[in-house]
Amino acid sequence: MGLQSPTAEGLISGTQVRELAINTRSYFQLVALQPGVSSGLDSDQPYVGVSGLNGGINHVSFSINGARDSQNNWTLDGADNVDRGSNQTLLTFPSIDSIAEFKVLRGNYDPEFGRGSGGQINVVTRSGTSTYHGSAYEFFRNDVLPANNFFNNLKDLSRPPLRYNNFGFTLGGPVLIPRLYTKKTFFFFSQEWRRVVNYTTFTSAEVPTRAELQGTFAAPVCTKPIIDPATRLCVGPTTTQITNFDPTAAAYIKDIYSKLPAPGPDGSFSFTGRNVFNFREENLKVDHIFGPRLSSFFKYIHDSIPTDEPGGFVTGSSLPGVAATRTNAPGLIVAARIAMIVTPHFVHEFGYSYSRGAVLSQPVGLSSEVLSPDIHANLPFTNLTGRVPDLFFKGAEFLLGSGPYRDLNMNHTVFGSATWIIGQRSTKYGFTYHHYEKDEGSFSRTDNGRYNFVDIGPAGNSFQQQWANFLLGNAASFVQTNENPTADIHQNEFEFFALDAIQHTVFIISENHTFDNYFGTFPGADGARSGLLPTANGPH
Repeated sequence: MGLQSPTAEGLISGTQVRELAINTRSYFQLVALQPGVSSGLDSDQPYVGVSGLNGGINHVSFSINGARDSQNNWTLDGADNVDRGSNQTLLTFPSIDSIAEFKVLRGNYDPEFGRGSGGQINVVTRSGTSTYHGSAYEFFRNDVLPANNFFNNLKDLSRPPLRYNNFGFTLGGPVLIPRLYTKKTFFFFSQEWRRVVNYTTFTSAEVPTRAELQGTFAAPVCTKPIIDPATRLCVGPTTTQITNFDPTAAAYIKDIYSKLPAPGPDGSFSFTGRNVFNFREENLKVDHIFGPRLSSFFKYIHDSIPTDEPGGFVTGSSLPGVAATRTNAPGLIVAARIAMIVTPHFVHEFGYSYSRGAVLSQPVGLSSEVLSPDIHANLPFTNLTGRVPDLFFKGAEFLLGSGPYRDLNMNHTVFGSATWIIGQRSTKYGFTYHHYEKDEGSFSRTDNGRYNFVDIGPAGNSFQQQWANFLLGNAASFVQTNENPTADIHQNEFEFFALDAIQHTVFIISENHTFDNYFGTFPGADGARSGLLPTANGPH
């Protein structure tokens, strides 16, 4: 509990961050240690960047004091460090070896903290000192160390390979030029790499058998979708062998379906997909002391985070090699701040920061037109995605892709404040100006087209009837947009604040009373003395 302000806050020092056992060395996992914080992370092993395991998004999802998990404000040395789209993904991920401390403000914080009604999470990075210090490290994990998991054993899958190498170095100290320049400028630099390869087990829904790829069915299927309105069954012509394939369907089989594993007795298959999570970061902080009343710092951090998603970014497809994507999530922060002590009771502070982040994802699987060159669907609009049209089968495995996806955001921030101490009162006034731009396309693009097929057969609903309609080119519906909707946001935000804190002195008086009990002696029936001897009991 803080005694200087009513703010509910928690501080985690850099030593704690570095020495606590964090599985994937991501500092934001420690936010969940604070009171009143509920974690909504998609995985207990969140990686840096935006790509999570199984093709999901790596959200920094925490509900603080019951607020929405999208209402938190994340900063790095005072600079904006969160994508303002979902407000749940970070722009940069400072190495935990570069962190001096990070603070979580949970409620009743000062008015200078805005832009979020939930928590305020601010990371402060390390500075150089008057002596040189450095470190080098590597954290290593490998599949030879753990046992196979239960679900892989259940499906007779071998232990998937795992390669986890997280290594880097730090160096800090004064900037010295002998006999010319000494101990006014201090630097701290860290560089970190990650090379991570792991595998995720995917299990598909129902897919066509080898016989069904040739048009052979175990039970009759309708060749014309004529539905009896009374029985809701297909009453059209039936067959167990289709030979006149639609040219587009034949191209899908040649370029995609013939390259998939054969399903098991239940119509599905399992496979392990290769995930790649790489990372490189350069992190520099320079502090300069002009004099006893004037100081400043400069901050630069740049991340490059290339990843491979076997199921596709966001998509999570269970068809191996079909929806695979390659994504990069670069981030950049440049910040500078200057503090001036005008008098012992009056302090000025000014600063500027520039934050930039992006998510750039491209399809690299069989859903791309480059790897499936025989698929030429006749579409009403131009296909802008470079992907073949998606196929939707009710109750079975879809054939769909992901991307291309582009998300760019940029934030300029200028701020200033003045602190004035008047007797027992501490006042602070200031302003913040944000210029924010965002250019983001749609996650779920349909400008490549999407086919749907009727599943009503002569004996009821089945995937086999949908597959037969696909082979014959009998689509129940088709959807395509003529463009990719894009959000183009330009925002200017001005904030002004004033704080007047009056210090009260409260005296707490504790009183401690002691008293003695004296038990005398009383004569018995025979006149003899009996009972306890005189004693003094201590304080009660």
